[in-house]
Amino acid sequence: MSAISELEPKDFFGFFEELSHIPRPSGEEEKVSGWLAGFARDNGLEHYADEQGNVIIIREADPGREDSEPVILQGHMDMVCEKDPDCPKDMHVDGIDTELEDDLVTARGTTLGADDGVFICYALSFLSRKKASFPRLECVFTVSEETGMYGAERVDLSVLKGRRLINLDSEEEGVVITGCAGGANVELSLPVIRNEEISEGWTLVDITLSGLLGGHSGSDIDKNRENAVVVMDELLREISEQVDIRLMRMQGGGKSNAIPRECRVKAAVRREDADRLTESLKDAVSGIKERYGENEKDMEFSFALSEPAEGFACDRVSTGKCLELIGKLPNGLQKMGPEIPETSLNLGICCLEEDTLKLTYSLRSQKRQGLDDLEEKMLSVAGSFGAAADITEKYSPWEPVASSDLQELLRETYRESTGKELRFTEIHAGLECGILLEKLPGLDAVSIGSDLWDVHTTRERMSVSSVRRVYGFLETFLEKC
Repeated sequence: MSAISELEPKDFFGFFEELSHIPRPSGEEEKVSGWLAGFARDNGLEHYADEQGNVIIIREADPGREDSEPVILQGHMDMVCEKDPDCPKDMHVDGIDTELEDDLVTARGTTLGADDGVFICYALSFLSRKKASFPRLECVFTVSEETGMYGAERVDLSVLKGRRLINLDSEEEGVVITGCAGGANVELSLPVIRNEEISEGWTLVDITLSGLLGGHSGSDIDKNRENAVVVMDELLREISEQVDIRLMRMQGGGKSNAIPRECRVKAAVRREDADRLTESLKDAVSGIKERYGENEKDMEFSFALSEPAEGFACDRVSTGKCLELIGKLPNGLQKMGPEIPETSLNLGICCLEEDTLKLTYSLRSQKRQGLDDLEEKMLSVAGSFGAAADITEKYSPWEPVASSDLQELLRETYRESTGKELRFTEIHAGLECGILLEKLPGLDAVSIGSDLWDVHTTRERMSVSSVRRVYGFLETFLEKC
């Protein structure tokens, strides 16, 4: 048994320990969905599960609270599954190894899944309470939030009676989110010609870039964190000015909403150019570290030359088009708002294999027009290179509301519980509230959370003391509302 299961509140951390043993990558939530349905059955709670895997669990009001307005608690059950290069886990099959150091819970070699495991554990803690004074609780657990809010788009909320919703997918204690960015994924496919036979007379080079900070493609996009694919492309374009290099493979990133930390390339050069390639690589790496090393202190390049086996590389034109396309497409922060980013995008996945270069971008904007303009620019650039583009998982921004009854009740409860004031803001990341608002007319929605850091990376951390305080705050709110 992990040390975290003995932490207070024991119900929350006991559930978190159980949850850590259940693999739950986006699109593969069958096990965690079944676990939630089993929890509902064991506790005699009304529950619903749809074919997508979304689960709704309802706890009727306690005696004396029957006339109170219901409260909806909502979040997602999937997690971003990232791991360190030397981690042997298969995150489609294996659970997470949690670790406790002082006030922080982390995971060994992988993402922790506190995004959004904290919601699941808060919800189950209150749903399983035997003696309380809560109104009717309606808890909505959605699937595939991290890959485009697929679950929220398709969940049927007709069984819900409440019109006050608290989303628990935020990452800073004492902050209430009242609006968020809209978003979309853009998947680009560039055909390549792979007809350059690599045999005697050629030298292979393997180049690896690693050690970048990475991070969340929304909340970290303005923190000067470099994108490994974009940096690798910069390196290759600089080298190609000196040496005739031919791409064979290029792989970077694994999730559209995570800033890539690593990128790997296999390429070929004429054997007589091998020495010049080595010198060009050293010069290019030196220049890149000088440009980005202040923010990316752990950036590391490695390369190795080898004799070729049988295989084919992209021809000169296709190699050039691949590198130029990545360089021409926008990436990162595009427009800054008064306090938070307004429009951005992230090249999250790059894969060159066989006859196609595939690029997946996550687009975000606080304004619908900003999202539309960014899409138009992406399509224009892609079209000029002959690349096909597919826009998927598009969702509208959640427009902020200046004040509401729910906001005021939360403000009052927090002030009484802690002696502190809540801060209300919007974020440059996607939350499901905007989608749910369209499904439930008259919905009063906010998002809150406890302190998490570096989500979507293997440095993800959860504060034990913050969980404890937010747990107490939520408990007081449910008793008071």
